Amino acid sequence: MPIQAVVQKTLKRIKRDHMLGLSLLAVLVGLIGGIASIAFIEGIRAVQYLGFFTSSEFLASRVAKLPWWQIVMVPVIGGLVVGLLSYFWMPDRRSQGVADVIEANALRGGRMSFRNGIKAAVLSIISIGSGASVGREGPMVHFGATLGSTLATRLRLDPKQARTLLGCGVASAVAASFNAPLAGVFFALEVVVGHYGMSAFAPVVLAAVSGTLVSHLYLGDTPAFLLPSLIIASPLEFSAFILLGFASIPAALALIYGPSFVRGLVNKTSIPTWVRPALAGLVVGTIAIKLPEILGVGYEATTMALGAQLGFWLLLALLAAKIFLTVLCLGMGFGGGVFSPALFVGAMIGGSFGIIATSLVDVSTSELAVYTIVGMGAVSAAVLSAPISTTLMIFELTGDYSVTMGVMIAVAISSFVIRAITPYSFFTLTLLQRGVEVQNGLDLSVLRDTHVGDIIDRRVDTISVDAPFEDVRRKLLASRWGRVFVVDDGEFHGVIRFSETLDETIDEEQTAATIAEKAVCLKQHSSLEDAMRIIRKTGEAHIPVISDEEGKLIGQVHEHEVNFTYHRAILQANEESEDDQEGQSSNR
Repeated sequence: MPIQAVVQKTLKRIKRDHMLGLSLLAVLVGLIGGIASIAFIEGIRAVQYLGFFTSSEFLASRVAKLPWWQIVMVPVIGGLVVGLLSYFWMPDRRSQGVADVIEANALRGGRMSFRNGIKAAVLSIISIGSGASVGREGPMVHFGATLGSTLATRLRLDPKQARTLLGCGVASAVAASFNAPLAGVFFALEVVVGHYGMSAFAPVVLAAVSGTLVSHLYLGDTPAFLLPSLIIASPLEFSAFILLGFASIPAALALIYGPSFVRGLVNKTSIPTWVRPALAGLVVGTIAIKLPEILGVGYEATTMALGAQLGFWLLLALLAAKIFLTVLCLGMGFGGGVFSPALFVGAMIGGSFGIIATSLVDVSTSELAVYTIVGMGAVSAAVLSAPISTTLMIFELTGDYSVTMGVMIAVAISSFVIRAITPYSFFTLTLLQRGVEVQNGLDLSVLRDTHVGDIIDRRVDTISVDAPFEDVRRKLLASRWGRVFVVDDGEFHGVIRFSETLDETIDEEQTAATIAEKAVCLKQHSSLEDAMRIIRKTGEAHIPVISDEEGKLIGQVHEHEVNFTYHRAILQANEESEDDQEGQSSNR
């Protein structure tokens, strides 16, 4: 049978059997994502070799032997190339990352541009290879998601299937990057897809496993950081882990808000956008003369911190330098992610905290590596707003599950406090700065710009407060939605549902006022976000609407209408965005 006929027959089978099709495509996306991740890593190594004459991830010890002018010039030249390519090559003249994947999932039905994905990958490869203080995982996630989305587009899958394949691309990229399939699965579901439904869970698992298999074949099956077996020496140390969780919060906030702050600051200046990465590269190179550990992803310094090979003051110096340079590089336009810097910062905080903690007590304490691991989890979970996937990732990165409870305690503390301080993660704050507010897969900017008054249903079944029980029952039998709203001279008093009239304890002499239950109302100018929040909180499908001033009942809104209006607004927003992009392209 010709190959073309086999392919056509397979595609027909896939379209007929939804889960089988998605599962096969998930495996394919996982394999492609794994290969793409390897290609991405090799690209970084190639650029790094051109600039620093080494392709090793342990960059600092090699760079320390180079002349100072080379250490400075490589990030500057890399920044200049990135700036020029971003200016003349990329939409909106910026690189792309995980935030764009989240936006594609929430607003664009899982659709991403393959061409822009390739361009973004090239920019990030140059950025990381030339020593910018950024992470490689975010760009790899974006690249993997692009490949999954492209396959969905070519096969003309519906938005739900496209979102699933996008998540598969994310999972395979994370799994292949870290040899961490569990982390890949939960990162994709927790951060990008936004739910753990079986329709997405099974394909994402298959993609993560496939990506990991490819990574194992090429890179081996060892974890990113090799450690001896570790144990928590004393239950008293759990109080120290709680304090470490709190100590991680300032650094996490700096990594979350810092890049957006720098971006907003430089946007107010006259510095051309194509020059900004080179200026950031100049600062990176200058500091790297004394602290080469801050270059690139910084795995060498992280490994040394885990091995207790860094002194207290050096840990603090690297901590301050890494936060400052990561914020600067991301804010000034280098391509890259924030996860590796968060691990680095967490390792420095954990290591320095461990030195203090172990020196203040007389009892037996754990090795410094335990505190370092706990710090890594606490900072990265708070920055990404992904406590589950980050905890699993830390375990798989280190290959040590004996410090589970310590990591979980610190992660819980840092994540809870950060969420109490700010509702945003690094990714959602990046989107907010672009005018897009996304949480749990919803575009809040669209929800807030649409008012309840635009979708109000004024056909409501009402009854007076003094109506007898028999009139209430008769009214309910004739009502469209199985409920009547009780009013007193037009003012909303409560609601009576048909199910409540079946209560045998109700006295036939009661009136509508005594039977009615209080109900949460919406006002005419309430937003769609308010309506959706109340519907989710109460479980009610029909919410009464009252006038803003007098509190009189003027109608109701229905759950199905809220959802329909939201999705229609999203489609309109997407069409307008596409029209704008086409207009910008034609102007160029």
